[in-house]
Amino acid sequence: MTNKLLVGFFLHLVAKANGLFVPCIVQIEAIAAVVNSTKLPVNVMCMLELADFASLKSLGVKRISMGNFLFDALQEDLATRLSNIVQTNSFQPVFQPSH
Repeated sequence: MTNKLLVGFFLHLVAKANGLFVPCIVQIEAIAAVVNSTKLPVNVMCMLELADFASLKSLGVKRISMGNFLFDALQEDLATRLSNIVQTNSFQPVFQPSH
């Protein structure tokens, strides 16, 4: 854990924060170190390499934020479907499974 991160933890405690948000952290050992270094509930952000929910819970993570990742995925799917509707001149793409 870096000194910058430790200073951030301290500042959160001083400010009487009710939780600690650590985005982009995915390594199990790093997550465990963060959880074990504070009494605050730890919140991580969903990332492709992030462990499953049960593992995060066992490490002591209290919350997982989705950020805008789910919204972006939905928007991408919508754009693809709309493009396919225009290309096929049909609403068949609406009823096909997304890829």
